[in-house]
Amino acid sequence: MAVQGLEQHGEKMDQVYRWTRHVYDWTRPCFLFGRNALVDRLDPPRGSRICELGCGTAYNLIRLARRRPDLMIIGVDASQAMLELAQRNIKRAGMQHHVELVYGYGESYQPPEGIDVVLFSYSLSMMPEPVLAIQNASGWLREGGAIHVLDFGDMRGWPVVVRKTLLRFLNRFEVFPGPKLFELMPGEMEIAAEWRFGGYCINAILQHPISDGGDVSVRAATK
Repeated sequence: MAVQGLEQHGEKMDQVYRWTRHVYDWTRPCFLFGRNALVDRLDPPRGSRICELGCGTAYNLIRLARRRPDLMIIGVDASQAMLELAQRNIKRAGMQHHVELVYGYGESYQPPEGIDVVLFSYSLSMMPEPVLAIQNASGWLREGGAIHVLDFGDMRGWPVVVRKTLLRFLNRFEVFPGPKLFELMPGEMEIAAEWRFGGYCINAILQHPISDGGDVSVRAATK
């Protein structure tokens, strides 16, 4: 996607979050299932570099920094309005020396050096080119590193009326779940995917294979 297209997306995100950012963390536990567990399960080696693409209010970054102050944490977001709030939240939490915020896009951001863990927490479904975002992140993932994704699924186990109503609601906020995203990934990434809550969300870990060759491996489990 051209830079101009990404900038337009950033402007759209500012419009979406102009007012809702102030109540975002209060309301999202009702929709963003599993994000605390995603962050709390992370246990990278001491001094690792972590990057969240689509960091929003910095909720995840602050939670992680409190538990692991040894980590070098970067948050990237396409919304200037959201980053302003994130910066205030980080300062209020006293984590300004542990977390760095960057204005950018998942599809094009380039960190100054390699990253050990990349997070997409309910953010891929808001990106114009989610496959490109994962490909971009995989390009600067250090050896042995991993990309952790938590996002909306196809809600296959939910009643049709409920599923359609929820999807319409999400679309109003520029959220467009792409449950078949991982089927489109090129073969250089190994994927372990778990569908949860009747297909409400998908939790996936992507890594470069130890040996060359082979197709994408998807191991799915339903809870």
